[in-house]
Amino acid sequence: MLNVSLFRSSVTFFWLAMKPMIVLAICASVLSAFPVSANSTSDNGALIQESQRLKRLGHITRSMDRGISRDMEAKITQHLQRYPDDASAYGQYSRLIMRTGFVSDDTLIGFHFTKEADGRATQALLTALELAPDNMVELSRLGYLHAVQGRYKQAEEVFAEVRQGSTLPLWQNHNEAILAIGLEQYSKAVSLLEVNNRKRPAPNSELPVWSVYRNAWKLRKAIALKYPETDPVAAVREGKIRRISIDNVYDEAVQTSASGKPTIVVLSSSDDGCPFCATDLTGLGQVVDTLDEEYHFVYASMEPWNDIEKYTILRKAFDLNGLPNHFIVHEGRYFGTIKGAFSDKKLPDYKRIQREILDGTRDANRIANYETLLNQDIKRRMRVHMEKQTRFSAAAIAVEGRQWTSGSAGGSTTQADANAQAMLRCQRNVISKNMNASCQPFVNE
Repeated sequence: MLNVSLFRSSVTFFWLAMKPMIVLAICASVLSAFPVSANSTSDNGALIQESQRLKRLGHITRSMDRGISRDMEAKITQHLQRYPDDASAYGQYSRLIMRTGFVSDDTLIGFHFTKEADGRATQALLTALELAPDNMVELSRLGYLHAVQGRYKQAEEVFAEVRQGSTLPLWQNHNEAILAIGLEQYSKAVSLLEVNNRKRPAPNSELPVWSVYRNAWKLRKAIALKYPETDPVAAVREGKIRRISIDNVYDEAVQTSASGKPTIVVLSSSDDGCPFCATDLTGLGQVVDTLDEEYHFVYASMEPWNDIEKYTILRKAFDLNGLPNHFIVHEGRYFGTIKGAFSDKKLPDYKRIQREILDGTRDANRIANYETLLNQDIKRRMRVHMEKQTRFSAAAIAVEGRQWTSGSAGGSTTQADANAQAMLRCQRNVISKNMNASCQPFVNE
C-alpha cells in the first residue's frame, strides 16, 4: 500500500529543491526570445540622464520663479557643467543675472540693467539661442533685455520673429509692453497689458502666471499715474478724482488739502476677484459728485486686491483690513474708516463725519510718524525671518529714508561667516536698489 504522507513529503522536497532551477530555466527561455541589444541599454541610459536633467532644471526654474537668488549661480553653473548643451539653463542664468544686476531709476518702468549685467545676460541668451534657435521663450527674453536697455530696433526685430512662432511665450505681451513704453506708445502698451490683467488667475495657477498678472497691473498703474486718460477707472479718466500711488498714500493722508476740506482716501482695486471693489469703482464718479462740497478725494488701488495684507504700515495707521475702504483724514489726523463699497445708505454717515470734523466734536488720532511705524515694521519682519533660520545665522539691514533692504545668512559653518555673508548680501541689495546707505548688523532685541 502506497504511503500517501511519504509520497507527499517526497514530492514537496523535490519541488523545493528543483524550484530555483525551474524558474531560472523559464526566465532564460523568456529572455532568449527578447535579446537585449547594446542600443537598448544606451537608450535607457539616455532616458535616465534626460530625466535627471529635467528634474534639476525644474528645481532651478521653480527657485527662480519664487525669487530665490541665493546660491543659484553655483547651482546653475554646476548644472551647465554637467549639461553644457541645456539651452533653457542658459535662459535661467540670464534671469539670475538680470535679477541681481539691475539699478533703480526714475523712468516709467523704474529700472535698467548695469553694463556688466547687460553684457553677461545677452551672452547667456545668445548661447541659449545658438543651442536651440527655435526657443521662443529665450528669444522673447532677449527682446525684453533689448527693450529695457533702450535698444528698440533690435527689440522690434526680435519680437517680430517671436510673433511668427506657433505659441506665444507667457511673458510676450508684457515684454512688448516694455518696448511700447520705451517708444512712448502708451495706448499700445495698455492694450498689450490688458490681455494679461483682464482676468485674475485661478487660485491654483502656477506662480509665473501670477507674476505676469501682478507685473501687468504694476505697469498699467505706472502709465495711468503719468497719463490719467489711460486709467482703467472712469472717474479718473474723467478727471473727477486723482489717482495716487499706493506708496504715496501716507504722505497724502498727513497733508491738508489745498481746498481746506477733509480728505477721503479711496482704497480699492480693479482686480475682478474683488466684486465689492467693482461696485465701489463703478459708482465712484457719482460719490465724488455727491460729496464734492464736503470732501477732497484721492484714489489708490492694489492688484491683486489681497495685497493689502502686505501694507502693514497703512493697515496699522488707518485701521485697514480688506478692500474697499474709504478712510478720512484732515490736518494730520485720522478720523476713521468707512469699510466696504459706497452706497446711498452710507451717505448720511459721510456728511455727519464732515460736520463733526469741522465743529471739533469728532474724535481723532494723530497719524503716527512714518519712520516710527517703519522701524517697528522692519523689526517685526526681521524677527519673523530670523526665527526661521538655523544655527550660525545673521542678518544686516540698511535704511535710507523710507526705503530699506536687508541681507541674511543661515546654516553657516561659523557665526563669523554668517555675519560676513549677511553684510555682503545686504551691500549687494543696497547697490541694486541704488541706495546711499550703509548696512548694519541686525540685533534681535
